[in-house]
Amino acid sequence: MQKILVSPADIESCWEKPDACLVKMKTGKVWVCEKKIKKQNTLEVIQKAKNQYLVELPLKRGGKNDK
Repeated sequence: MQKILVSPADIESCWEKPDACLVKMKTGKVWVCEKKIKKQNTLEVIQKAKNQYLVELPLKRGGKNDK
């Protein structure tokens, strides 16, 4: 499973879809992440991490470009 490290301060918005969580950065980049992290919704994990320097998010696998 691939993961990314992002700063919660750099996240512009985050929204959940039925099978994924989309995280939009202030730079315009959008990450497609897993919807659940250790039985918690990714959105909840990001909201709880507002005071942390970095948060680790698992990237969603799938689609025609996935290897």
